Amino acid sequence: MRTLLLFVLSIVAVTLVQPLNNVVGFGSNTGMFTRSVLIFLGQIQGRNTGTTVLVNPGTIVGTFPDTFVSASIGNQHAVFLTQSGLVYGTGYSFNGRLGLNDSAAPIAAYYGTLVPMVDGNKVLVGKKVIAAEASGHSSVLLTDDGKVFTYGWNDNAGLGVSGTSTIHYSPKPINDTNGLLVGKTVKHMSVSNDAVLLVTNDGLVRSFGFNGNYNLGDGTGVNQNIVTALPFTGRVIVQTSIGLMHSLALQDSGTVLSWGFSINPLGRSGSHLVPAPIEDPNNVIGSRKVVYISAGFQHSILLTDDGRAFTFGNGNPYGQMCTGDTTTYTRLQPFAASANSLFFTKAKAGYQTTLMLTNDGRVYACGENALGTTGLNNTATGPTSPTLLATLGGFYSGLATNIHLSVTGTTAGFVIMSDNGATPTPTTIAPGTTSSPGTTATPTTAPTTAPTPTAGTTNAPQTISPTATPKPTTSGSVAVYSSIFCFVLLLVCL
Repeated sequence: MRTLLLFVLSIVAVTLVQPLNNVVGFGSNTGMFTRSVLIFLGQIQGRNTGTTVLVNPGTIVGTFPDTFVSASIGNQHAVFLTQSGLVYGTGYSFNGRLGLNDSAAPIAAYYGTLVPMVDGNKVLVGKKVIAAEASGHSSVLLTDDGKVFTYGWNDNAGLGVSGTSTIHYSPKPINDTNGLLVGKTVKHMSVSNDAVLLVTNDGLVRSFGFNGNYNLGDGTGVNQNIVTALPFTGRVIVQTSIGLMHSLALQDSGTVLSWGFSINPLGRSGSHLVPAPIEDPNNVIGSRKVVYISAGFQHSILLTDDGRAFTFGNGNPYGQMCTGDTTTYTRLQPFAASANSLFFTKAKAGYQTTLMLTNDGRVYACGENALGTTGLNNTATGPTSPTLLATLGGFYSGLATNIHLSVTGTTAGFVIMSDNGATPTPTTIAPGTTSSPGTTATPTTAPTTAPTPTAGTTNAPQTISPTATPKPTTSGSVAVYSSIFCFVLLLVCL
């Protein structure tokens, strides 16, 4: 009897303290700009969703060494970053975009599973990844020492190295031939469609990659396979955002600059080729200060220091501008009045959808919804005003901590929930103060060095050696009940 109880005790203890997966996905696995199936959603609620429209948000099945802090959708693949700096991928691994160090078998599709990125070149030893972004045919990593690494296919110069046929099957450093990053560290990056913008510690902007839509801001429209400087003389930039047809930059003063393919979605007049401040002819922002920016397909979202949201762009057929109507606003316009009581801390402008995160951890959506892109558990006409994703509460008692949408025609999104269902204290930003913009939230409890994946481990969730395994973090309720249950069983055994 005692042996049986001890066996039960061991099983229950392991089960109760095992980390949970905290990624919620929704939308479609097909994209307008790809001919093959997008499989970034992985396996949702036990179903392989390679071609499924998932209107009801679901979690990716599986357990992992620690919780996820971000997710990013590229072209036929997605990457996920954990609290301790581990990078996972899912989707199509063709030409190295998952970083699996798998040049011998590069055409694999990972349906229903997340696979660990492999540091085959050992360039990440002693470093911790603090941001991971899926681009068009590549992926981009930012480490805690301010260095940038890429892997995947360089057909659009998205690796930041020479040669359009170049393929990196595991991370390598970008090419800084001109020395524009010497003595500097990268503090923030934005990535989309093989275009990359980097913000350095002194507020300068560097870029590389695809430039066919003039996203890089150098005015040439020519792809850049080495790091290039942007003309931001006298400006201190704290955040950038790349959409499909345009890009944005945020100054420390709150001024927002735009540039891109044409003047239509830029919120201003003048040349579209180089960065210039957007216009506010109706003074809708007033004395507020912009603290966060997001560029989508052809619309943009700005958040101010009092939690209000504003938009501008070219085209609003599905209400993705969240103004309560489908009118196009080429100059700054506030969100619908129903949103005035909400305090937004993050927003993601997608293809024709927008997601917003509030300071109390709730997620709202508006825009196109035919393929479940808003996560509202239906395929009805999408809302034109911010609408709560109430179904998220069915997965976790905790709150949302991060959101992501693709801007390249991929009609899907991810929400990162709080650690294992624990309910965090909302961060309240007082009016008149600024939040910290950017996508590179540095974990506060993770080890300084990320465990290095074992080379060749390409088709299963990552196995970490006992000495390198991050300590699992469980919710308060799970930890308490686990301890009580195990203690009682132990007393019975004794």
